[in-house]
Amino acid sequence: MTQIRKSLWLLLLVVGWAACSKTGEKPEPEAEQTNPVAEQIAGAGFKTYTILAGEHYATENPIEKISGDSISFTVRFDSTCRYQTKNPRNQDDINKLMGFSDNGVMHHQNSARVGWRWKKEKIELFAYCYAEGTRSFVKLGDVAIGDTARLMIKLSPVGYEFQYKGVSTIMSRGVTDSSINGYLLYPYFGGDEPAPHTMKLWINR
Repeated sequence: MTQIRKSLWLLLLVVGWAACSKTGEKPEPEAEQTNPVAEQIAGAGFKTYTILAGEHYATENPIEKISGDSISFTVRFDSTCRYQTKNPRNQDDINKLMGFSDNGVMHHQNSARVGWRWKKEKIELFAYCYAEGTRSFVKLGDVAIGDTARLMIKLSPVGYEFQYKGVSTIMSRGVTDSSINGYLLYPYFGGDEPAPHTMKLWINR
């Protein structure tokens, strides 16, 4: 009987040691997550613009003077640009994508930008302008996550002309100079609230 007890005790020790050893094993590393949008545009002339959680401005926003009569760019949004604001009313706020100040003054005086927001499971794009300090905006259309949107803003005799998907939208301009004479405006989140999480946008100028 004693011998049987010893054998059972040894068996339990072996089983317990095996279980502990199994539990202590390091798990296999998870496969690295890939970003399909980043893969598609790698080496295609796009620049990444990052807006960190809790911030408004993109980390990439050097001062760049701009002249001439137009700017054009292509943008792609990925899943990080889906978001929910803390205050539900702020979901209607328009974020800024890219544009320019005008007539040598600050952008809250004279400027033209493309705006965007995530609403109803899609990205909505806007013409977003200041003319002599008065703000106005008009919806240009939608773009799906991962798709490419080609946009242009140009000066015209009657104001700012926004072009998207073959449609022109005219917005008021507070000056009549033939050249922009301003600085480039970069991605900005808000609105009242900062970015709820880190977001990435890709822009090719």
